[in-house]
Amino acid sequence: MAAAALKSRWSILAVSLVGGLSHGLAMPGSGLPFSEWLVFVGLALFAELILGADARLRYAWLFGVAHFAVSSASLRHPLLPGYLIILSVGSLYFVGIAACLRYAQRRHGRTRALLLLPLLWSLYETLKAQMPQLQYPHAQSAHALFEYPQLLGPVRFFGESGMNLLLAGVAVGLWALLRAERRMALTLLASSVLLWGLGVLLPSKTMLVEGAQSPHVALVQTGRPSYRDQAGGEQFFNEEQPNAAIRWLVGQYRRLGPEIDAEGEPDLVVWPESTFGFAVDHDRMAADVRILAYLLPPAAHTLFGALYTLPPKKKGEQRPQRIAAFYADRDGRLLGRHEKQILVPGGEFVPLIPSGSGLWLRQAIAKALDGATPDASAGEEQELLRLGERSFAAAICFENAFPQVFAKAALRGAEFFVVLSHEGWYRGGSELDQLLASSVFRTLECGRPLLRSTTDGLTAWIGADGRIRDRLPLGQAGVLHTRPQPHRGERMAMRWALRLPWFLAVAALILLLGSFCRERRPAPAFRGYTPSRPKGARLS
Repeated sequence: MAAAALKSRWSILAVSLVGGLSHGLAMPGSGLPFSEWLVFVGLALFAELILGADARLRYAWLFGVAHFAVSSASLRHPLLPGYLIILSVGSLYFVGIAACLRYAQRRHGRTRALLLLPLLWSLYETLKAQMPQLQYPHAQSAHALFEYPQLLGPVRFFGESGMNLLLAGVAVGLWALLRAERRMALTLLASSVLLWGLGVLLPSKTMLVEGAQSPHVALVQTGRPSYRDQAGGEQFFNEEQPNAAIRWLVGQYRRLGPEIDAEGEPDLVVWPESTFGFAVDHDRMAADVRILAYLLPPAAHTLFGALYTLPPKKKGEQRPQRIAAFYADRDGRLLGRHEKQILVPGGEFVPLIPSGSGLWLRQAIAKALDGATPDASAGEEQELLRLGERSFAAAICFENAFPQVFAKAALRGAEFFVVLSHEGWYRGGSELDQLLASSVFRTLECGRPLLRSTTDGLTAWIGADGRIRDRLPLGQAGVLHTRPQPHRGERMAMRWALRLPWFLAVAALILLLGSFCRERRPAPAFRGYTPSRPKGARLS
């Protein structure tokens, strides 16, 4: 018996680790051929772990650790404590899913638990991505298929949450079929495949702007180093030479000038986030923008990223800083700006701790970030940017992963999107591919092309149909010339993508707690036990 129990524990441990690793390797950036299809294996093994083996909750936690260890591995470079927190605390999401499924299976049977699993999985993905102060939108199950936009038609109607739901429904249905739960498996598979097929086949509502000329937009990948051991790092981080970083940046930008004009003068040149290492002062914004624009190669219109310093709220307080993108014309006149509204937890602000408190934690994070204290503040919504008769919206780095930012801009009239990003701190890891996958989903949800300009990758042009039209090699300086076609119109996902999880939550609660409204059945009798009878009742 002891040997059998030990064997069972080892088999459950293997299922949890193999399942978590499979799901992690399926995420963008793993580099393994055809690894994206492992997402079905990972989901099926999670169902086997909880519904088949009825494993203890600690094995669900191990599943999460194995998943995040692979999918979030590149986060260890800029912020090792954050990586460890995601592994240990982020894995508790899977414990919550397992606890709900175990309760549902023991109280209502496996049939209800099977229906509940896809709902809970989609809710987990949404909660992980939208949790206030602790957002982590990377490595969602549906992102595994970002290179197959022809299969992601449901995203146009139901967004990421809906696609995660359908994908989990197919995986759990296949597992149930192998487990001989044929009736429930066929129901789950048929409904998921039917909705998936309709999402692929039904036409979308967005359309090309008639008679609109596609603007010529040049996306610059600067090759700026983030660490001393990267190309150009010795010159960039040379502490003995005054203003070494600025000298390197200006020289690099001037060298890219001929490449920017290689296909004629662009209508717009986009530079990445953190184009310069110093801030634009609110009190002299127009003059500062003119100076920074002068340091860049001349262009008809220029969009570049920089810090933005505001006046202090009270005398003697530290001046708040925001992360912004500034839009200028050929003469350096400020035409508009975008302020980053969703900040990176731990990287740009300290989550769950008010500004000015938690000094020891701020010092620890500053040490991990080579002296940079994450004290940025969220920006405010600005007007859309104009390029001739065309309207477009800008977003900065982390905002790329949030549907609401782009849906709101599209509803306000944006005809294409531009993302400025600085992702060099990941050292070319899987997070870059995951952010590119998020960009694909934003184009499918809103039906607009999206252009990405980054420091060292991945700079790319994504069409309104979600196809990656062109991209620059990772880690190299260069210019990507694009001609996005402006689109207008409204898609269902623009209004319903973030409302769907609320309906899923209600459905999950009904499945989980619905039996409380019904009368409980008496416990079955067993040998040697006589049920008690009410006082005064007669035996027949």
